[in-house]
Amino acid sequence: MSQEDEDDPMPTWFTFAEDDPRSARSYTSESEEPPSSRDDPECSYEAVKDMTVDLPLEPLPETIYGFVMASLIKDSSDLMLHSGLCMNSLKPCRIFGAFLLCMVMFGLQGFFIMEAKRLVTPRDVARAREVYGLFEDAMYTDDSGISHTYKTSNGHARGMDGYFNETRFDALPKEEKEFVCRIPLSQPHFLFGVLLIWTLTVMYHFRMTFNLFLRIVALPHLPTMDGALKPREDGGTEVMGLTCWMKAALILCVQCPRVIMNSILLWLGARWLTATLGFGDLLLNALALEFILNLSSLLYLTLAHQ
Repeated sequence: MSQEDEDDPMPTWFTFAEDDPRSARSYTSESEEPPSSRDDPECSYEAVKDMTVDLPLEPLPETIYGFVMASLIKDSSDLMLHSGLCMNSLKPCRIFGAFLLCMVMFGLQGFFIMEAKRLVTPRDVARAREVYGLFEDAMYTDDSGISHTYKTSNGHARGMDGYFNETRFDALPKEEKEFVCRIPLSQPHFLFGVLLIWTLTVMYHFRMTFNLFLRIVALPHLPTMDGALKPREDGGTEVMGLTCWMKAALILCVQCPRVIMNSILLWLGARWLTATLGFGDLLLNALALEFILNLSSLLYLTLAHQ
């Protein structure tokens, strides 16, 4: 997309500048290899302390987060450069619409998280505790019928060390055996694998967030947004720098809520998955949690993508 086409969605063609002379970084092509200090025996810390790290240009993600950031950066820059153009009167409307769409997405994610915490996880956690409490009470009862258990803070039985009675398992009712064997902690390797995949899924979103955060902070500070963008030969637009208030808006309004939402989802998802009775339901619940994470991509492709 060219710089002159001002009314199309913009997330994919923004890149963060690496070759701006005002920046503390330099840009090298893919064919160039940075010199290695290990090849020079006389290389010292004083000689390499001012070396810079070359980072490749990276487009904004095709999500609601990228759409909001692209709209705020480009439309603000266009308003500064061409304040007299009639078409620029629509720029504030697009910025407002992008933020409104972002708030809708955060609202949906927050709604699903709160309803899952209120309607789903308490029931599953209480059921898992109850089933395991009955199992512990039965397995820590000796042949004389004396139970060697204590009550947890939630009122469920837990066995004392040294009183586990393996012979009591055969005497358990069939239904109770089935419930106990469906507790995810009865198959720790399978549960660990599912929790690992869920954690890696959330960590991917964390990585994307912190990557954008570091790139935003590393950009040069500009007094105004009129010199923030530079057209590229491939039709894209390169971000050369941002004002302080723009960086603050991008970090506080986009990145920080995303970190908070992902942190809550990581905790809530691990708690729900651990308490899920049934291994098939365990996999289905993991997919349901990923659906909440992917709302940003779904809304963007449905409502904002060209």
